[in-house]
Amino acid sequence: MAMAVVTVPMMIARLGGASPVVTAVFLAIVSTILGSAMQVMVKFATEDVHPFEAAFIRAVFGVLLFVPVVMRQGIG
Repeated sequence: MAMAVVTVPMMIARLGGASPVVTAVFLAIVSTILGSAMQVMVKFATEDVHPFEAAFIRAVFGVLLFVPVVMRQGIG
């Protein structure tokens, strides 16, 4: 049996007829789940790394993820 892959954009598309409040609540729940998963992964990944070093690496990767968005849309 093949497992179907469902992404957040696919779920949002299914909510196309939903009210903005329902969509906002859905996105808040998804954000909470993803944030919690990130915290668990950071906890396991930083067992041997100093917390300041882990925070720095996280910030660098965050900036690298947003650079293409800023370059495409501009700063202002």
